Amino acid sequence: MDDPLGSSNGDINLEFLLTQRPLIEGTLLIEIDEGSGFQPWNSQENFLSSNSSSKDYTLDIDANDNAVIRFGDGQQGKIPTAGVDNIRALYRIGADVDGNVGARTITVNTAGISFVSRVFNPRQALGWAPKEGSTEEDLARLKIEGPATLRTRGRAIATIDFEFLATQFIDSNGSSLVARAKAIEETFGVKTIEVVVVGFGGALLTEAQRDELRDFFNGSKVLGIDPVIVTNHEATIVNYTPKEIDVTATVTGGVKAEIENAITALLNPEATFSDGVTKRWSFGQEVPLSVIVSEIFEVDQVNIKKVVIAVPQAVGDAVPINTRELPLARNIAATVI
Repeated sequence: MDDPLGSSNGDINLEFLLTQRPLIEGTLLIEIDEGSGFQPWNSQENFLSSNSSSKDYTLDIDANDNAVIRFGDGQQGKIPTAGVDNIRALYRIGADVDGNVGARTITVNTAGISFVSRVFNPRQALGWAPKEGSTEEDLARLKIEGPATLRTRGRAIATIDFEFLATQFIDSNGSSLVARAKAIEETFGVKTIEVVVVGFGGALLTEAQRDELRDFFNGSKVLGIDPVIVTNHEATIVNYTPKEIDVTATVTGGVKAEIENAITALLNPEATFSDGVTKRWSFGQEVPLSVIVSEIFEVDQVNIKKVVIAVPQAVGDAVPINTRELPLARNIAATVI
């Protein structure tokens, strides 16, 4: 996209709105003609490091994908020289719809370079994804992880710090290990912290993975690892205990597969509320049968008329869960009549 943004009148803090959207970030090139032809200017996050001669601009994109180009005030960031139609933008737009293509499907040499014998894409395209930080889930996560990051500064003092840092830990293979954690004080004696961990997908961590996480918290003189624990406590890493739950239900109306999938998703250590971030189950939180029934009705509020739960047998109205347990669906069977 060749977009003639307009003309510089020599004013400070000039702003120009890209005429097309959505901008594919990383493709924007701003060029300005100051008398010797169009020359590229530099994209910056801000003008804090710019001086009066810095050919810099900033880019701001709002929630509606409006992209605004801004120039400096002559002290922090140069003011484009006055001229007629001397500011233009080159960029690509689109990518708002998933456009995956298979490997070796892009084969046309559009550049027309004669010495190139063939052109192809060796790997499948990854397709479109929402911009980082643009979804409701990102906002909810930011509310939790932002304050936690400022509070811990990479050091463990309170139990909540252990829980947060466990989920931020990256192992020697570059992988995140822990989806969630619970820290319990003095399980193994004075000045001890038990860190109960849940792997992604409800998996249990291997002994080697738990050892690596233990060294992260406690440090290791042999491996040259400094501890992240500020106080003279010792952390012990243990796996959570899956509380496997069978559900047998008779449902009037609805679709069997959809009902069973909804129950399976509900009874999961990583299940969340509608915000996509807040965990549905706390460690040791009992599972009310009424919640399972409600989840079934949510599958099809129009056609599902009645739900009868035969299994599990609850104590009162709930399945009891111990302190280190989280629910995990096992045998889920729905009979639709």
